[in-house]
Amino acid sequence: MKKRAFTILLALLIAAALSIPALAQGEDKYYGVALANELERVLEEDIKIPEDGTANSQADWILFAISLDGEYRSPLPDAAVSYAAYAARCVETAGDSLSLNDAARWLLALRSVQANGIRTNIEEELLGRLLEWDYSGETLTGSISYAIIAIRAYYGKEDEKSELVVSSLATALLGGQRKDGGYNYLLKEEPGNEYSKDSDPDSTAAAMTALWLAGEYTEAFEPEKDYKSAEETDAAVLASIARAYNYLKAAQLPSGGFGMFGESAESDAQVIIALCTMGVDPNGFSSAEGKSVVDSLESFRTDNHMTRGADGQENLMSSYQTLLALNALKRFEGSTEGLSSIYSFAASSKPVNEDPMLNYYIAGAGIAAIVVVVIVSMIARRRYNKKHAEA
Repeated sequence: MKKRAFTILLALLIAAALSIPALAQGEDKYYGVALANELERVLEEDIKIPEDGTANSQADWILFAISLDGEYRSPLPDAAVSYAAYAARCVETAGDSLSLNDAARWLLALRSVQANGIRTNIEEELLGRLLEWDYSGETLTGSISYAIIAIRAYYGKEDEKSELVVSSLATALLGGQRKDGGYNYLLKEEPGNEYSKDSDPDSTAAAMTALWLAGEYTEAFEPEKDYKSAEETDAAVLASIARAYNYLKAAQLPSGGFGMFGESAESDAQVIIALCTMGVDPNGFSSAEGKSVVDSLESFRTDNHMTRGADGQENLMSSYQTLLALNALKRFEGSTEGLSSIYSFAASSKPVNEDPMLNYYIAGAGIAAIVVVVIVSMIARRRYNKKHAEA
């Protein structure tokens, strides 16, 4: 009977040791690791970083998404090693025609791949340009939003020069808020342009993210709080963010998702990023039908772990936007403060391992060691008993 019990116990311990790595795959709750793996393959094999000074926004965003603070990648992909040189070539090629969107995007990508925090010459140049930029001619909500986000990735409120720029841009954003509380892709409504009137989820979410980062708020957003009457230094800004939040609630589709022209993974991703930045759980941001924005985003997942577009086919933009949102969710759930943002680079939600499976292999090895100890102990015990029985 004892022999049989030992055999069963041994079998269970061995099974547990062997199942650890398999269980680890299930720990990728939001399939972010699988998606990051596929996007890295696409970047290295299909897109590649241009070497002629041509800008490639897809390469920029993919590298940003898979490099974020080492969350999914350590060491960083090969493309990250030469990225600063690529950005420098692009800036030189653009010259005086450099767009605000390009400058902000390159800064964010550079910030994510420079894990050691040492600024490159091209980062210094781009930051200098953003701080001296003539924003009076900018007409796009997204451009202003990402300029704020990029500057905040490098400077906090304590830096006086950048704070003046960020405050000015935040004021410009507030002035573009529509009557329904949301934002349009155009900062200002244009007479005769019907497309400039209505708010859209993407622009609204980006503006909310930018305004929250501009204020560097340390307490999570409270949907039920009356920020208009709150004794806050930035009461007007917080009240504006609350109006934008209410717009998104009203614009949410029965599926839990969002979209300018029907459901869109990109729109879902932008909303998730904004909510996580403000400390609001996207899993609880649900429609009247009980579907959350996270439910909607996951419905776009393909068998290849990528994300489909509106046509039902795998879509690269949808995929890297999805990875940004999944990373935001991962950081939100791992944050002890309840606040997290993929655009904050001070710390990651978890320590970086060279191999994301390392902890599981260590656990498996530990169980295997216990099995060995049990076996050796049982053999020693049997030999001891046999020796004394013969005596």
